[in-house]
Amino acid sequence: MAGSGSAPTTASVAWIRAAASSRATGSATDSRRASSTSGLFGGINGFNAFMPDRLRQVTQPPAVVLTSVNVGHRPLGGPADEVRRISLGFRDKVLGLEFAALDFAAPDRNRFAYKLEGFDPEWVPLSGRRSITYTNLNPGPYTFRLRGANSDGRWNEEGISVGVDVAAAPWATRWAFAGYSILLAGCVMGMVRVQQRKFDREVEYARVLEFRVQERTHELSERQQELERVNQELAQASITDSLTGLANRRFLTEYIEKEVALLHRRYNRLAEGSLTPEMLDLAFLMIDLDRFKTINDSAGHASGDAVLRQVRDLLKAVSRNSDIIVRWGGDEFLLVARDLSGDRLAELAERIRSHVAKHVFEIGEGRVVRTTCSVGFAGYPFFREQLDALSWEQVISVADRALYVAKASGRNAWVGFHPGITALPIQGLFSAISHGTQQLVRDGTLRVSSSIAGAQALVWEPPAVHDVVNG
Repeated sequence: MAGSGSAPTTASVAWIRAAASSRATGSATDSRRASSTSGLFGGINGFNAFMPDRLRQVTQPPAVVLTSVNVGHRPLGGPADEVRRISLGFRDKVLGLEFAALDFAAPDRNRFAYKLEGFDPEWVPLSGRRSITYTNLNPGPYTFRLRGANSDGRWNEEGISVGVDVAAAPWATRWAFAGYSILLAGCVMGMVRVQQRKFDREVEYARVLEFRVQERTHELSERQQELERVNQELAQASITDSLTGLANRRFLTEYIEKEVALLHRRYNRLAEGSLTPEMLDLAFLMIDLDRFKTINDSAGHASGDAVLRQVRDLLKAVSRNSDIIVRWGGDEFLLVARDLSGDRLAELAERIRSHVAKHVFEIGEGRVVRTTCSVGFAGYPFFREQLDALSWEQVISVADRALYVAKASGRNAWVGFHPGITALPIQGLFSAISHGTQQLVRDGTLRVSSSIAGAQALVWEPPAVHDVVNG
């Protein structure tokens, strides 16, 4: 509609449904004339009358309400439209909701949208049905929101809001997890304590074991030391005279072999000029106490033992630390002196003789005795030009032969045998010295030194049997 110079009017457009109009049920023969504000529309059932002045437009959005709430397929007690909070137990797996929009003009054309906050990320449109179902919701708080629209599309933006609490299983609650944490912490602490105790036990066991090992090791070490000490004592006893503590013949055998070998090596170095023969020789001095048997018979063997021990001390006093003193047997002693020959050997023999002769032997209980000794000596090698002419054992026998000459010549004397200026044949040499000493001396083959003046005073034959028995 338009007119010249007139302003346009504002109009609105609305869709009108058939249900909102009056339906003519009369036949086509109805001759009534419709008013200017109505319209008639023919249809298969007659005319439909449209009267705009009778229409009422709904401007308010429809209210939405809950009509039913089911928890675990069981209806929730009380009016559904008054429910503001729904609680589900940990065994409730299904939540069902039914609702409606309070617009009855065309209820089948009402529309809905819902959203379960905490579960649905977006609003979910819903048409054609008025119910929803949630299953297996995780424990926690939710908020169910619902809004609706009438057939005209007017939405109730405020809608309704209902809180939903899904309870966790007792074993999945915060308190349960707190308990689990405490239990786990307790288990961890318990395991730590168990391991610590185990470690402490192992440490203690290791300490005890180490202590026992050390104790056992110390014990074994002590036993080993004791065994070594006993072995040393046995070894020492095997080479030591039990009465005097001096070396015995077994020791001499072990010792002299090394000395003889050393002597031979040193003789081989004479060509170098750093040594002289007098620095190399070994001297063997045989010492025998005179009439020692008389002391034993008159004063007893204990007194004789005391005399032997004092003779040991005298021999140590007149000899050097490097000299070896051997108890040869009974009242006989052997002194082995290194690097000693000639006049110095004679001086040593005299010191031994004079010290024994001057000494007063105490034999206990205030008693004293006196005695003398006889000494015979010879040097090794007996012939420096022929080291092996006589063995060291044979040289000792030569010294023993000189001892018997000293005894036969009156005792309390010393006699030494030395090689003469005339060379002796090696074969039969020792036998000649042992049995033909006097003839060898006369021939100049054997030279004698003695504390007895003059070779004529020496008695070459062995003492009489009576004298031998009495020493």
